[in-house]
Amino acid sequence: MQGKAGGHSQRWLAARVLHACRDMALLRDGGAAFALKLAGAGLSYAMLLALSRATTPKEYGVFAIAFSLATLAGHAAALGQPLLILRWRTFLREAGEADLQPALLLRAYRVVVLGALVAGALAAVTAGPAFRWTPALAAGTAALILAFALAELQSHLLRADGRVVAALFPRDVAWRSAVTIAALATWAAGARIDAAGAILLCAGGLAAVLAVQGARPLAAALGAPHIRPGAERRSDWRRAASWYWVSSTTVAATPSLSVVAIGAVMGPEAAGPYFAAVKTAQLLNLVFLAGTLAVAPLVSQAQARGERAAIQRLAALVAAVSAGLGAGALLAIALAGDRLLELFGPGYAAAWPALVVLAAGLTAKAFFGPAGIVLQMTGRERDATLRIVAANALTVLALPVAVFAYGMIGAALCAAAGMALQSAWCWAVLSRRGHVDASVLGLRAGPGPARV
Repeated sequence: MQGKAGGHSQRWLAARVLHACRDMALLRDGGAAFALKLAGAGLSYAMLLALSRATTPKEYGVFAIAFSLATLAGHAAALGQPLLILRWRTFLREAGEADLQPALLLRAYRVVVLGALVAGALAAVTAGPAFRWTPALAAGTAALILAFALAELQSHLLRADGRVVAALFPRDVAWRSAVTIAALATWAAGARIDAAGAILLCAGGLAAVLAVQGARPLAAALGAPHIRPGAERRSDWRRAASWYWVSSTTVAATPSLSVVAIGAVMGPEAAGPYFAAVKTAQLLNLVFLAGTLAVAPLVSQAQARGERAAIQRLAALVAAVSAGLGAGALLAIALAGDRLLELFGPGYAAAWPALVVLAAGLTAKAFFGPAGIVLQMTGRERDATLRIVAANALTVLALPVAVFAYGMIGAALCAAAGMALQSAWCWAVLSRRGHVDASVLGLRAGPGPARV
């Protein structure tokens, strides 16, 4: 009996040491991601503040509409390739098929560039006339769509390789710093730029940092031996990418379309303050996003090893940290959100009630944890996508009525409800089918089966 007890204790101790090592990997990667995302969030806020000061309120509203459309179109134009790279590059390495990585990457670049060119042309010929854009603004928005799509691809590529700093620093720090400095210099000189100038500044700056970021991995892929994947593997990639595309596009749809809807119904003067509220609320998403950045490749690795208990532990940890800090941030916004919005300029505090509602929705989303990304990283793309699409479809359908009836607060209610619903729905599916509780409550759950 003592021998059995001693053997059991040794196995338990070995398992705890292994779990601790993997948790340390999460903390290391999450720490780097958090630090960069913290800097990036501050710089993103500073960039938008600087641009609001370098433009007139009306021009800033026009910029907000174009920037929001470019954000949404950039996600759509990527056609699911960023998440495909994140999951399959890691999977191919774990499965001993690393020789297929160059083919996967080059295929992703071709798809993204073609998709972005089509999306940019569509934006120019549809939104341009609808909002009476100048040719310069239409061209700048098309260029920004391409830059956003490539930024997503390259960031996910480097994250899959475990290079968190290289993945996040160019866009989150370098690009935003450069645009902020340029906008502040314009404001300090007493000059003003129009919406087209602001969009072109963003597009040009992002293109410059992306060229540096992507040169090395792209050159490596071009110089590697090209092994054509089999028909079955290509079919796997197409199927996975289609689900990733739908889910990533619909996630970006509600906040972006809500800004566009406000601009269409209430004009650019209202779109500017609401855009400021959306971007302020998204600061709450910082911790959740940082944890997701770190946990996605680790979940993919754990799935390849068949270790469900590790997935449970990682997801619940991200949920607990995100929800705790998010609740504190929500309280701060409820007390002093109007002062934050006034940094953009006089009159922006009109969007304070909408800001509180948006912040509440993000906090609820954090409570249910990274269930969506866990579903996607464990081969359940269809389950995640169906729930995300359904939740966002309901939100988008309700958005026009809510904006017409209640203005900014109506748009905020739709956005907040959509975020909470899609997160809760994915959590329920993952709990029932994947036997993983990705929410805060998952910290109290037992380890479950050791292997999937």
